[in-house]
Formats: sequence, structure tokens, C-alpha cells
Amino acid sequence: MPKLNTNNPEVQSYLIDVAKHYITEYGIDGWRLDVADEVSHDFWRQMRRKIKAVNPDAVLIGENWHNSESFLQGDQFDSIMNYGVTKAFLDFFAREIIDEKGFAEALNAQLMRYTDTTNNMMFNLLDCHDTHRFYSEVGCDARKLMRALLTLVFLPGSINLYYGTEILTEGGYDPDSRRTFDFEKLNNSEIKGIKGEIAYILKLKNQPAIAHGSIRIWSGDGYVTIERKCEEQTLTLKICSKNYTIEGEML
Repeated sequence: MPKLNTNNPEVQSYLIDVAKHYITEYGIDGWRLDVADEVSHDFWRQMRRKIKAVNPDAVLIGENWHNSESFLQGDQFDSIMNYGVTKAFLDFFAREIIDEKGFAEALNAQLMRYTDTTNNMMFNLLDCHDTHRFYSEVGCDARKLMRALLTLVFLPGSINLYYGTEILTEGGYDPDSRRTFDFEKLNNSEIKGIKGEIAYILKLKNQPAIAHGSIRIWSGDGYVTIERKCEEQTLTLKICSKNYTIEGEML
């Protein structure tokens, strides 16, 4: 693969023109930018200015695996792939190397790393094409996967559901995590139930308290408690590695 000098003005202009082209000509919603922390801040500032001038709603998401405060000051990316949250979920649900107290602390640490505005834009994920499948990481335990998805939905930010999760696709290290979609599974009664449960979980994002409410996370009595609260609603998730409850009235 060629190594481009992104400090060269001609290279910068060419790449930004390509990014603009797909937005203006094909109406794509934005860009997920691979290994974005290995390109200069100045380049991303230029790209943001020119992309937002074409479409202010076009989203720019960086694939950054580490602390990304310097990229999330409102002048470069809208969001990043939130691998810090991914690690916390793996440590708690899959590897079981932290307990409920450790999980609550890890989630609070992630929320404190960035501003509220940034947290509400985060691209949260359990897995992707670059990681092991979360379903495989939890020992192909569908109930653990559901509890993890539910917890992820209760956090501020968007949620990324990697293709195949809805049919319990297994997978190890890349490229095994990129297995083809098994369409025959769609006729399986268990998979139909799983798809319905995932659809219900994702729909919770529309609840006012989860969509724009405040958040508090703490541990006690063997549970992690996540409280989302706004003027018209309070929803509280209490979860551990084996079960969960949701308190509050759905609207």
C-alpha cells in the first residue's frame, strides 16, 4: 500500500476532494476514518471545515484506540470508536477479571474522560471487523450477549451493532471475525427470538431518559446500577454478570 505524505498540500487537497465527492454526489452520511490518530491534527481540521461546509450533518468518526481528547475539541472529529468501553465490557462480561465495582469504575472513568457533549456522540461498540466477535468472547452465551447490549444501550452515545450479531455469528481474530452472513439462520426459531429481543433492546434508545437524560453509575448489592433521568422519565438498569432488572415506566 502506498504511504501518502498527508502534510503535502496537493495530497491533502486530493483526499479531501474525494471525501467531498461521495457526500455531494452520492449523499453518504459521513466517514469512518481508519487509524485516524496517525494523521496530523491540521489535516483533520481542514477536512472537517470543508466537509461541514458541504453538509453540516455529515458525521466524522475516527478509529482511535486510545485517549482521543485532542481530536474531540469540536474542530476535528464528531466521535470516535469507543474501544475504552469495549475493553470494560470484555473485562466484565467475557474475561471476568473485574467485578461489578470494577465495571462501574471503568464506565465512570470513560464518561469522565470526555465532555458530556462528546459522550453523547460516542460510537459505542462490543466488537467490529478488527476484533474477536463478542458472542465468541462470552463463550457463545446468548444471554450474556443480550445483557451486554442492554447495558451498552443505557450508555450515552450511539450503538454499533456489528453485522451478524443478530444471528449469533461466531468469530475469532481478523479475518475470522468477518465471516459471511449465514442467511439460512434467519429461518431458525431461536434466531428469530434473538432478533426480536435485540430489536426491543435497540428500541430503548428512543426512551426520553436514555435519549437525552442525565446518567449516574454506581455499584452495590452485587449489581452495577445505571440511572438515566430526565424531566419526564427515570429508568434504572441493575445488572450483574448473570441477570438484570429495569425499573421505571416506559413511554
